[in-house]
Amino acid sequence: MPVSLGWTADRALAALLDALDEGVLVFDERQMCRAAGRRAADVLAVDPRSLIGLSRKEIVEQIAAATTSAEAVRALHEEVLAGGSTVADPIEIVGAHPRTLVWTSVPIEDPAGAIGRIDVLRDVTRERRAEEDSADMARRLSLAAIVDELTGLMNRRRFEEECQREHRRS
Repeated sequence: MPVSLGWTADRALAALLDALDEGVLVFDERQMCRAAGRRAADVLAVDPRSLIGLSRKEIVEQIAAATTSAEAVRALHEEVLAGGSTVADPIEIVGAHPRTLVWTSVPIEDPAGAIGRIDVLRDVTRERRAEEDSADMARRLSLAAIVDELTGLMNRRRFEEECQREHRRS
């Protein structure tokens, strides 16, 4: 790993990046990738070593080429960031293994200003699918509570609710 923090710090950073459940990319002041965690490479479907030395712009362009979320990816471009933090959500990756990402980019600062960035890529595919399934189940449950499954007509509960509503209205 080409980070020059000293042997112990390099080893600790590499271990930390590989242990995290989120993918992490570390960029220097020139926006060149200095470190990439195992999960970042998994999410991007590449070897982690292949990310080292790439510019942040090149990595963002790789993501842009594999997504249908052009608007979300636009929030990751350097001219949009202007030194601040940003979150791109959702980024829908298409292909053999479709997934949904939340990409957070945070500047690394010292008293003189920004000296790099840390980008965190979180795969939220399972969570989003669970949310969609839950919403679908709630919709089907509410429908089942008022519609007879066999005939497709309103059931007695719905009939009584409608009668009460009409009675109040009149």
